[in-house]
Amino acid sequence: MEDYTGIQLISKLNNMDEKVKQKAEVACYFKRYDEAEQIFRDLDRKDLALDLRMRLGDWAKVIGLIE
Repeated sequence: MEDYTGIQLISKLNNMDEKVKQKAEVACYFKRYDEAEQIFRDLDRKDLALDLRMRLGDWAKVIGLIE
């Protein structure tokens, strides 16, 4: 129970089908947001990169991704 967020992450990772998406989620967990965004963009999943930045409240990057 000491690391409940870590347990939630493992549960979320088990439900994902792609290893690359799992890698991006792990990067988010360790607060490497730029790395996670790049992984999503390399997957051609701009929607996931946008979702990440919106969850973080990084609206300047959201606008940059939309343009």
